[in-house]
Amino acid sequence: LSYFAPDPAFRVTARREPFADKTQKLVVPLTDGSEEVYDKYAHAVFSLQGEACRLLILKADNKLSVLFKDQTAGKETYGGGRYLEIDPNTVSNNRIVLDFNAAYNPYCAYNPNYACPLPPNENTLPVAVRAGERYVPHE
Repeated sequence: LSYFAPDPAFRVTARREPFADKTQKLVVPLTDGSEEVYDKYAHAVFSLQGEACRLLILKADNKLSVLFKDQTAGKETYGGGRYLEIDPNTVSNNRIVLDFNAAYNPYCAYNPNYACPLPPNENTLPVAVRAGERYVPHE
C-alpha cells in the first residue's frame, strides 16, 4: 500500500450539523449495482485549503463513516473514492475531528469480488486531499 506523507493540515475540526429528523436514511449504491441503507448522521462543515467544505456523515452499526471523493480521485487516489472512519466518542459540543491522513481505499480497489459503497454525489470535495492512502493500479 502507498500513502501520502502525513500532513497536519489535513486534520481538521469540523462543525457538526445534525439532522433534525434522526430517522433520515440514504440508499447508497455499491460497485456491484446492489444497494445498502445508511442512517444520515450529520453534515461536517469545515475549511480545507481555504475552501469551504461540507461532507455528509453516515452511520451504520454505531459506526460513523465519511465516503468521499476529492480532486485526486482517479489520478492519485482510487477513482471510486475513499473512506474515513470517525469514532463516535470523539464527537463533542457539535465538533468532530476529520483526519484525512487516515483516509483509506475500499476493498474493491484491490479485489473486484468486493462490493463497496460509492460516495454520495454531495461528498465530492473541491480540493485535492493529498493525505491518507494513495492508489496504484495493479496490472
